[in-house]
Amino acid sequence: MPEATYTAPPTTPAVPPVAPSISEAFITISATEFRAMQHWGLLPPPQPDIHGPSQPIALVKETIPAEETTKANVPI
Repeated sequence: MPEATYTAPPTTPAVPPVAPSISEAFITISATEFRAMQHWGLLPPPQPDIHGPSQPIALVKETIPAEETTKANVPI
């Protein structure tokens, strides 16, 4: 009867491990550190996600002129 022969697995993996991309790397910093880094100019200021007004801005001729405003005395 033939004897079984043992073969060792290859020492290097067939597929190299995948390193995370730079965009996936992250660190955790405190709010104080974040504000200090912004103050020193190391980080840009936060950008709001506001794209603009949801309704068009009124034209100058459609606004109320200053002469037509109403003033009232309010007792304190």
